[in-house]
Amino acid sequence: MTNNSKILLVDDEPGMLASSKDLLETAEYEVVIAQGGKAAIEKLEQDEFDLVLLDMNMPEVNGHMVMEFINDKLIKVAVVVLSGDFDFNSVARAF
Repeated sequence: MTNNSKILLVDDEPGMLASSKDLLETAEYEVVIAQGGKAAIEKLEQDEFDLVLLDMNMPEVNGHMVMEFINDKLIKVAVVVLSGDFDFNSVARAF
């Protein structure tokens, strides 16, 4: 059975992108990767996704900036925030 959900996976670490993509594709999701926030914004401008798995801590264009772009452009997509940051205020700021 093929899953029709299309996921945008956003992280600045190539190893994390590769392993997460492999895992999601095992569950038959269609996965598009974006290495960094700038690449994520470009992908969001070009295509529609059912879900964004978004790292918050990235250089240059961080996850907060990607969230602002999604909100400003009124893009209808579910977002799951990924963060290694244990500070509640930093993670809560994403919402």
